Amino acid sequence: MNLIGSNITPDPNLKLIPLWLRACFWVIGAAIVFGWMARSEGKSISAFSVFVEMVVVVFVAILIALPSIPLSLTAILLSLARRSKSARRRFTEALRWNPTDESSYLNRGFVAFRLGDYEACIADLSRALEVKPRHFLGLFHRGTSYYMLEDHHHAMLDLSEASHIKPKNIITRVNLANTYLDSERYDEARTQYEAVLQQKPDHVVALANIGASYADEADFARAIEYYDRALAAYESPFFYCNRGLAYFMLGDEAQAEADIARGFEKRPRENVLGGDELRYLVRGQYRLLKGDTDGALDDLQKANELLPSRKDTMAGLAAAHAISGHADAARNLWNLLLERDPRFADSDFVRRRMYWPDRIMNHIKSLMSKSA
Repeated sequence: MNLIGSNITPDPNLKLIPLWLRACFWVIGAAIVFGWMARSEGKSISAFSVFVEMVVVVFVAILIALPSIPLSLTAILLSLARRSKSARRRFTEALRWNPTDESSYLNRGFVAFRLGDYEACIADLSRALEVKPRHFLGLFHRGTSYYMLEDHHHAMLDLSEASHIKPKNIITRVNLANTYLDSERYDEARTQYEAVLQQKPDHVVALANIGASYADEADFARAIEYYDRALAAYESPFFYCNRGLAYFMLGDEAQAEADIARGFEKRPRENVLGGDELRYLVRGQYRLLKGDTDGALDDLQKANELLPSRKDTMAGLAAAHAISGHADAARNLWNLLLERDPRFADSDFVRRRMYWPDRIMNHIKSLMSKSA
């Protein structure tokens, strides 16, 4: 199970101010410097006065002739103030006046990304990228939006291109690696994570997810090595829980119990590597593997309340309900899961992803046959 993601993204505000507005600031700034130099040397400033008047007149004329400009400027200021919904409305109004302005599409796409409206983000950034196909932040945010919508193919295309444009950008490489990992392309995922570690040897997401990739391939000893390195860099409760699950798969139940207990002693830092749902998910999976079905149900239901519709949680809940004899609940969950990700119709995929033995897989195969 890949449990650790990266919620960090570059701040799109870095590119929100369009070229025309930056040019105006440079011209006005140059005019001010010119006037100061003229005064300091005792020269006549009549030419300077005429120049400033011309700049102001032209600037005001542009604002009057092109209403999209002040609307875009207002939207930019609102976005900088984190008033995303208001900024989105202003960018939409600006596009009514100038429907071919790629800067407004780009910026409205960034705002949609911040609001979690990934489909709208993709639509707007696609319009902007038709004009600027190698815009780094456009590619990054569209690729990450595809990833959030589980369109891994298009996510890889965009994030790969963004990584080629800025090969030293760590966040792009991490998100690209996460996409490979979710697609079970483990060698490619590890290649990207290792490139991150060359730049930042203690990058905890890269270390933990290399561990997760080895765990998904049932190489739990190698997984523990990377969880150890991740814990040396940052004592996350999730790393303890993941390492505990790996120890259990190797037959060391005492160490597994100790690690998972340690994971629940520590409070997770919100918005760093996730919330409480991850450790409830891991402990629920651990209890399910141990045969503690009631405890697994409690933990997995808690994880689902905290983060609804996570695929690993849905699979665990369906298995726990099936083992407990709750056939309808199990079947409904499994059907919803298949709608989210058809790969769960493949028993080999389920076994790899969830680490389930035959005892659990027999119940799952029964669900699969009834869902077919």
